[in-house]
Amino acid sequence: MSRREQIIEELGIKTVRFRMLTEGEIRRVDIMEFDDRKQMFSEEMKRNIADNWSQMKAKNPTVFSGSMASVKSLELKEGVLRFRLRLSSYDEFVYLRQFNMPGLDFFGKETDKGTTLPLSIGLVAVTDSDSIVLGERNFCADWSGMFNTLPSGYLDPYKSLLRYGDPGDESQELSLDMLIYEELKEEVGMNQVTSRRWHNVVYATEGNTQPLLAGTLHVPYTDQEIKDFYLEGELAREVRRMHFVPNNLGEMAKFMKGKKFTPHAEAQIVAHFENSI
Repeated sequence: MSRREQIIEELGIKTVRFRMLTEGEIRRVDIMEFDDRKQMFSEEMKRNIADNWSQMKAKNPTVFSGSMASVKSLELKEGVLRFRLRLSSYDEFVYLRQFNMPGLDFFGKETDKGTTLPLSIGLVAVTDSDSIVLGERNFCADWSGMFNTLPSGYLDPYKSLLRYGDPGDESQELSLDMLIYEELKEEVGMNQVTSRRWHNVVYATEGNTQPLLAGTLHVPYTDQEIKDFYLEGELAREVRRMHFVPNNLGEMAKFMKGKKFTPHAEAQIVAHFENSI
């Protein structure tokens, strides 16, 4: 039995609902290409996407269709993870995800042709109290009532931008680190990071069938400091309640028993303990 299989068994995960797409150390992540032209869909597909979105809006008027970056291809070579991305949007994803196959090949040409595979991040945040921060999903969010790691979120190609250069002559580029800071501030209430390490690209094989870059994040705050910020501020509406679990496999297994976690959260927790020293 492999180390990963042992962790999955000890955590009590009966059905594995994810695939680890990459194996080996990730020292750097590069976004090699971002195509700002959306895919061309048939008129029938456009109508189906629009009708599905209208139904979602009728059920939840607060939902909105943000921009996303769909994965055209990915490659991990000599420790460098390279993505090629293209513009997509949430309304397209929530309709097209039903067609994403569990065995999808992410290392071929134009993986997302005819569908959309938005890139997201999900990190296991470890506090100065050596606890893992978990969030219980609100009932107005996807995966309502389930547990997931914090922070996590989709890459918005028009929001997660690193700007540099002189005023009036600035350049900008897509930045996963900017996404981390945004989501950490939104979901946890703070945005300082001690260290960050990427582990795997994972793919949920049910539900939100899309790729996620999983890693571990150390934050320079105690559990109590995060609780105080959470109670004082009005954080992301997706998080109903925060939980702090000691950062060891046995305690996490106890916490997970009888609770429902998203497939991506299970994958992130497995990757975290698999890569813990």
